[in-house]
Amino acid sequence: MHTREAPTLKPLEYAGRIPMRNESKPVVTIAIPTYNRAGQFLRTALESALNQTYDRVDVVVVDNCSTDGTPELVRSYQADYPDLRYVRNSENVGPFRNFQRCLDVASGSYFLMLHDDDAIDTDMVATCLQAANYDTKWSYIRTGTRIVDEQGRTTCEHPNRAVGLRREAYLHAWLDTRVYWYFSSTLLNTEMLRVVGGFPADELLVDVSTFARMVFQADGLDLRAVKASCREHDMRITTRTDLQEWIDDYCRHRDLIVRLSDEPWRAGMRSRANEFFSLICCMQADALPDSYKRFRAYIEIGRAFGFRHMPHPVSKALGVLLPSSIASRLRLLVREFRGKVQNARSVEV
Repeated sequence: MHTREAPTLKPLEYAGRIPMRNESKPVVTIAIPTYNRAGQFLRTALESALNQTYDRVDVVVVDNCSTDGTPELVRSYQADYPDLRYVRNSENVGPFRNFQRCLDVASGSYFLMLHDDDAIDTDMVATCLQAANYDTKWSYIRTGTRIVDEQGRTTCEHPNRAVGLRREAYLHAWLDTRVYWYFSSTLLNTEMLRVVGGFPADELLVDVSTFARMVFQADGLDLRAVKASCREHDMRITTRTDLQEWIDDYCRHRDLIVRLSDEPWRAGMRSRANEFFSLICCMQADALPDSYKRFRAYIEIGRAFGFRHMPHPVSKALGVLLPSSIASRLRLLVREFRGKVQNARSVEV
């Protein structure tokens, strides 16, 4: 896996103050990490945070040294929202280190990281805190999430189906795609998040490692209602990051999930994680334009997660060698088989 050079971090620039109103309720920090989104979605994210009905919200924009009009945009809101804080990195530290900066400047008992192209409903924080009875014992409080497109139109909704699940059962539900993890729909316990290490700068799946560790830190509170929006992105991330890096990162997270699980769960959790991560890797490998590179990618995926766990080892591995008509038939058979398996799992659930 390629190593990343860690930039030298310089002091932050602060503006604003933390609001203190009803002291019987916990403060919730909503941190918005941003870079060059002033002309796109930042305004929507910022307004959704500032317009919360809950009266103990600390909103902070953490600017990763944007070169557009981000400072001016935030200052225009500070006139009406004097408690809005603005933190600007003196240099671009990369997205994952900027996530950690968001946590570093958080002062609330709960922490919500709102990406600069996402949004939350105006009653999101109030709904979460009311359900928690304003108690800070929970490691996280989660709602459901809607997926929106570039224009903000809803393309699908994921009600939170993790209600009542704990620890290993929770993780297994995520691996079965019955639970979806998004930062925008989750309040994280700030102190517990710091205890488990915050947001590691060397992990590509920072959301997975964060939620997996928090699941085992203490009980969480899950709400079915959809109260947050996550904007769709191009899934073909292999154009930006080498596939081998993703394979290495998925292997580390598989091992983390297994290590966190109690002994009776470990074998089944490892097997399911291998199936889940190999499927994701194969989807990324499908995007490779060169047939030889795709073939090599499938081989590496099989070595990492076990060929028997791959979703389509025969059709994909032989697809570059067989005539297209035969390869297409194999792919069709595999899709039909996977559909039957998925239907069977849905019936079990």
